[in-house]
Amino acid sequence: MTKFQKHEFDDIVQNIINLKEYNNLKKEIHHGISRYDHSMHVARCSYKLCKVFKIDYKEATRSALLHDFFTNSEVKDYNAIKRYRIHPQIALNHSSKYFNLTEKEKDAILTHMFPWTLTIPKYKESWIVSLADKIVSIKEGCNSKLFMPLTTLFLFIINIISIQK
Repeated sequence: MTKFQKHEFDDIVQNIINLKEYNNLKKEIHHGISRYDHSMHVARCSYKLCKVFKIDYKEATRSALLHDFFTNSEVKDYNAIKRYRIHPQIALNHSSKYFNLTEKEKDAILTHMFPWTLTIPKYKESWIVSLADKIVSIKEGCNSKLFMPLTTLFLFIINIISIQK
């Protein structure tokens, strides 16, 4: 990221990362790191991908930062599959409580777990956030055998989406 891009990224995320409730994610473990760090990685990846595809990087970056805005205690009573499906709604509820979200941001938060959530993303930015989350999650999980094939598959999907302009 260039110095200008880092400054631009920081401006986009500032009001979210300054929220006390959001900073509680620093105490939540997710993929072996804090959920805060995971969300920052997804936001940076989304920002960069949106810049490449010349789509709305601001809304994608914000929704990527908010996509996992929940605590482990809120999903502890659910099995893994139910957690995959329910946490986007919980994250959207928290995000909506503290921020005015656009329809695009809401969709990206709600559908970032596609295909687990079974709801197809409506916007290119939503696809990017979903892709970025998967790329980052695989990378954080250090599962290098899956990283390249899945990255290639998702980049193919993004390429198809970008053609549909």
